[in-house]
Amino acid sequence: MHVLSTLHRPPEMDARPFKDWPSSFAIALARLDEWYQEGKPFFTKNDLEDLSNQLNRRYPTRRTNAQRRLIAVKGLTGSVVLYSDLTGQIIPNQGPNEEWAVKSPYVRYVCYEKLKEVLRKPNANIVEAFYPMQIDHLMLRRAINTKKPLTPKWAECPEPVEQYLKQHLESWKKTTEYHKLEKILKLFKHDITKVINLGSGWMEFGMGLEEFSRCATQHALTIVLYQLLQKKTNNTIKHYAQDPAYTAVDILALSLHGCEVLEDPQALIEIDDDSVVFACCPGFPLKDITTDIARPAMLIWDQVHERFGARSQNPNSPRVREMIAAHYDCHRFWDQDPQHPAPFKSDLVVYIRRRK
Repeated sequence: MHVLSTLHRPPEMDARPFKDWPSSFAIALARLDEWYQEGKPFFTKNDLEDLSNQLNRRYPTRRTNAQRRLIAVKGLTGSVVLYSDLTGQIIPNQGPNEEWAVKSPYVRYVCYEKLKEVLRKPNANIVEAFYPMQIDHLMLRRAINTKKPLTPKWAECPEPVEQYLKQHLESWKKTTEYHKLEKILKLFKHDITKVINLGSGWMEFGMGLEEFSRCATQHALTIVLYQLLQKKTNNTIKHYAQDPAYTAVDILALSLHGCEVLEDPQALIEIDDDSVVFACCPGFPLKDITTDIARPAMLIWDQVHERFGARSQNPNSPRVREMIAAHYDCHRFWDQDPQHPAPFKSDLVVYIRRRK
């Protein structure tokens, strides 16, 4: 499998909400600040469900007279813009003997701080200023004459994925972190219905052994968590995972451990007050999305610090910090040992929601 790039195109000209356009970048920034301070949610389940239905073809998307497939996205003002689904299109003349073959669309999540950051750039597009969810496409760069990819191939996992995952699962159960997590779960008194793993990466392909091991470790952790919680409660617990990179081989390997893979953004829709959410340094603003839609019973993610981390794809925004301070107790289970670091060398912790 070859490396894919990301393609973003602005909404269709004939679908832009002219009446809702801010008249200047300064006004756009001021309105974003106003909405954020008022507590207006930037992400809602209704909007996520609407996009999920369109992307996964559960109901027809809009079409123009030219029969283009259009994806409708609602913004913070309630107005809708339409993005073209470019799947299958070839974009020519992108360089000497280069064209782009466009693959499937997916959702780009843009938090409050990132919306503001984009507006401050010299080439900013004011059209999308009030749209925390936008549409991107994956694409393959290839030669015009041979149609062969111009990007390098990903490395392939050195062992069958299901065997590789099983080995990591067995080895992780022997770690100090596993035993600490067991002790923390004895303090956990909530009834839950699901464990959700977000953005843990694929295991069939990657950049090399370090990435393969990291992704397998993250999946092993959530499988163990699911197994421990299943024993602890009398409820039937679901186990979900979501990552746009999953291959059919990854999906099969996870299914052997009771994990169902969901299409984006379905796993986000599953987040509720009776869920356990795991993510380690995901490349999208999961903390902000979670804060807007639910108060999960347990969160396992990199620790929320006072520093904002605005350059992060998943920043510790003021809303996130307020939610954690008001509703959660922090439990450390993965020490920052340079010899045995957590994935991405992150400060991975467990947050348990306080009981009322």
